[in-house]
Amino acid sequence: MTPKIIQTEEEYKEVIENNDSVLIYFGTQSCGVSESMEEKVYGLIEEKFPKIKFFYVNINFSPKITATYNAFSEPTVLVYFSGKEYVRKSRHFGLFELENAIERIYNIFY
Repeated sequence: MTPKIIQTEEEYKEVIENNDSVLIYFGTQSCGVSESMEEKVYGLIEEKFPKIKFFYVNINFSPKITATYNAFSEPTVLVYFSGKEYVRKSRHFGLFELENAIERIYNIFY
């Protein structure tokens, strides 16, 4: 698994503007739960929502992005369609819960 990493606010904005649908995963490499959940979310996107692009923001190395998008808890998942945030899940959420939230919007767009 090798998700694309976003390191600057400019990259973040560019990703949102240049892709129809995007999932941005905020986490750290030092948290076992965050790492484990990242793999599961990545797998979910690949399997069920192939048109969504997956990106990663490391909270420790990108504090400005983290602050700008209020993603202080790890893990935090933000899902954008056509440049607008539609799904936000933080800290305690299940994969099934995330799947249902994305599926509803995904089916409308695709």
